[in-house]
Amino acid sequence: MTTLHDTADAVRSQIAAGSYTLSFTPTLQYDTDLVLEDIDTLDVAIVAASLTQQADSRNSLRYEVGVDVAVRYRFGTAEHDGEGKIKTAQIEAYIGLLEEIAEELADPSNRTLTDKAAAAWIRNEFRYPWVPEHLRQNRQYTGIFRATYAVMMDAS
Repeated sequence: MTTLHDTADAVRSQIAAGSYTLSFTPTLQYDTDLVLEDIDTLDVAIVAASLTQQADSRNSLRYEVGVDVAVRYRFGTAEHDGEGKIKTAQIEAYIGLLEEIAEELADPSNRTLTDKAAAAWIRNEFRYPWVPEHLRQNRQYTGIFRATYAVMMDAS
């Protein structure tokens, strides 16, 4: 397909192979602002987000590929305190899941993606550990980080 898509799909595969405190199936998507309709739904979206290209040498190109990982969960009434607010421990569980996924990608044994894209992990940037508006308006946790990878291509 494309460098952007192939790298995002390789990230999805790597995340799917990991072990986490909460169960989920990561999916390729293109919308990190999705509002979940169903209560008690956990959604982990892998989104091809950014692509930069530069010459690495006379015969090769270097791409930096940004892949957003979005964790979303729609809280039910069981996760609320007596005043209708979402319990802090519940929010922290999903922030913890976001960190677990980031740690999986940053693990030294996982830093090179091999499924569909030969890419080397550069960094993770937590863009939104949580989105306050989603908590207030939708009773939904949304956390997003961007994993950045270097992909080398022969330009000849």
